[in-house]
Amino acid sequence: MQNNDMPKVSVIIPVYGVEKYIERCARSLFEQTLDCIEYIFVDDCSPDKSIEILERVADEYRSRLVEEQKLVRIERMSKNSGLPAVRKYGIQFCTAEYIIHCDSDDWVDMDMYRIMYEEAKRTDADIVMCGYKATDGVKVFKECYHQQTNKTKLLSSLLTMHESWSVWNKMCKRSLYDSDIVYPTLAMGEDMVLTTQMVLNAERIAVVNKALYNYFYNPNSITKVQSENSRYKHWKDSAENAKMVFSIFKKKGLEYKYANELGYLKFLQKELAGDLARKKKYSKEWLEMFQEINLRAFSNPYISNSRKLRYLVKLLYAEILNVI
Repeated sequence: MQNNDMPKVSVIIPVYGVEKYIERCARSLFEQTLDCIEYIFVDDCSPDKSIEILERVADEYRSRLVEEQKLVRIERMSKNSGLPAVRKYGIQFCTAEYIIHCDSDDWVDMDMYRIMYEEAKRTDADIVMCGYKATDGVKVFKECYHQQTNKTKLLSSLLTMHESWSVWNKMCKRSLYDSDIVYPTLAMGEDMVLTTQMVLNAERIAVVNKALYNYFYNPNSITKVQSENSRYKHWKDSAENAKMVFSIFKKKGLEYKYANELGYLKFLQKELAGDLARKKKYSKEWLEMFQEINLRAFSNPYISNSRKLRYLVKLLYAEILNVI
């Protein structure tokens, strides 16, 4: 390790049902050009061979990991608990100056953590953000970058979805996690809860204008038909996490400063319901969820006129369903 025996970066990697992808992820982590990294893999009671494959790859890199002063820990949940709980569990094992997350079906460019760590030290940033690529490993479908280092502008961009909430492209000082952090429990839109608090607690934010993270995008999985119950649960879980964000802003006394941005986030939660809003069994619940935005949406500057028109049609349809 370094002279003070502290790793430079702790990486938390949840593991569940990724036997097809964990080797690619692990190799990209173990081949990082930054030394003194602490890798914390958290097994969420994975039912497949993910951990067996991970242990084999780690053993293959053992001598290199020792030489580069890198530690590999595999911690296990007592029961299957879901992504938010796994990430929270992993935090307690982090001993490095900075913490970042990595999903086990994704992978990172070999210089990612070195570039981000060096930028963090150069600027004394509390958070360093980089861009990412959405890719299937062959084709890059899109590249996304962070632009804002001003906290106010960044929060506005995050709330209006102009920049990504994702935690895996944000390297944060360990001290941000030591503050009074509220963790989400539901796995839909959970990153917005954690990222909101990281940004609000940060004093200095830096950006690396490179797409260093590879988000595994499988276009075939997007087209799979989800059950109605599954879509309903995703909608409700996302709304509950959004409520946590609203509560955080209110606690900070910022609900009026970001009124339009928070209004947009409420509108987005109603949009996420999709065709459920057109079903009689859900229409009343949809109308009552964030009811205050039903009319305010039409004066919100972040919502385009075409989306407002579609929303009006959906509102009228839901209202009709509730009177027949």
